[in-house]
Amino acid sequence: MRQTRSAIDTAINNVVATIPVGTRPFGVAVTPDGRHAYVTNEGSDNLSVINTATNAVTTNIQVDVAPSGIAITPDGTRAYVGTDGPVDVIDTTTTTVSGTVATNGATVGVAIALDGTHAYVAAPGGPRAVDVIDMTTNAVTTTVPVGNSPQQGAITPASRPSLTITKTHTATFVPGRQGTYTITVGNNGTAPTDGTIVRVQDTLPAGLTAVRLVGSGWNCVRSTLTCTRSDVLNLGSTYPPITLWVRVSRTATGTLTNTATVSGGGNGTATSTDPTTITPPVTGTTATTTAGRTATTTAEDTRTRPTTTATTARDSDRKARAAPLERRAGVSGRAAASAKAATLTHPAIHVEQGAQDREVTVEQEHWHLRAASRKPGPRTTSGARAARARPPIRLTFPRFGLSWSEAGASHWLAG
Repeated sequence: MRQTRSAIDTAINNVVATIPVGTRPFGVAVTPDGRHAYVTNEGSDNLSVINTATNAVTTNIQVDVAPSGIAITPDGTRAYVGTDGPVDVIDTTTTTVSGTVATNGATVGVAIALDGTHAYVAAPGGPRAVDVIDMTTNAVTTTVPVGNSPQQGAITPASRPSLTITKTHTATFVPGRQGTYTITVGNNGTAPTDGTIVRVQDTLPAGLTAVRLVGSGWNCVRSTLTCTRSDVLNLGSTYPPITLWVRVSRTATGTLTNTATVSGGGNGTATSTDPTTITPPVTGTTATTTAGRTATTTAEDTRTRPTTTATTARDSDRKARAAPLERRAGVSGRAAASAKAATLTHPAIHVEQGAQDREVTVEQEHWHLRAASRKPGPRTTSGARAARARPPIRLTFPRFGLSWSEAGASHWLAG
């Protein structure tokens, strides 16, 4: 008489299918990929193979007398079946019996080690023991005496570390400037790392170039973007973070994804990615002052909309007046001109210019100071004209903590 197995939906805890199999179904095992279930039918001396997607039997495999316990290897390629005779080995690819293992009498329950090297079979009918099978040779290597009538067995999961890795970046990444990534390795497993080398490998996308790679206790090599260490990391702990400074290409746009992978320490591998948006810079801020002439300021913020605003102030009696400016592109600024000084404020830069006939240009990556042609000073007693003295120029960069002064005519200061 054919009997059935029931399929239960664990989300709702209800029977969703009843599947006819052989007589007196006993054991069941599911392949690691979840596609098939193998049912031992003790009364009909066979196995029923069920397609778990359709809940239908696809084939029956004839085995030795009274199959009972069954277990499938971690790689899903073989099933070991306990019977009243030998242990039958099933090739799950061909769904055929590929071999048998002689044991100490009838066997029932089967358990397979997590590393797939040994099977443990309960043998209640012979010496009341557990037979240990070497799965490479399919032979019993050890018999372990136990209590009366052993039926089933199970293997505890191994305690092992499980490394994690996170990768984040700080501030805004702007073409031509530097950005910073932070990489953190942790252990959320059930055991400390085993003291072997833990290796972090970073992979930068095109558009980012490594400038510096450091981390306390880490041995980091910038040229290969690798960091290693071998000290033990306890469960629930993290190593000191790794910091990676990068230079953003002047032509970089869009989103660039940085990837970091950790391996070793008695664990497999873990990977983390950090998509990084490249933000266009605020460009085109210029202040030009000449006593009695013109003061002009322009600004553009490409992060919102390209808007340029200019204000010009003229003084017919050669006395310059202040020229206030509201930048509607999302950047506030102010330009003022007088016979003695001009001041420009910017979100990242503050410029104080202490002379007339000077030009200060704030560009994407440089601050350029240029002096106009010198006007002649008053005549000397000999009749020659002396060069007119120029007050020094002072620039301060609050965001970067820099300050610079110079009275010369032409200089570049890299940002």
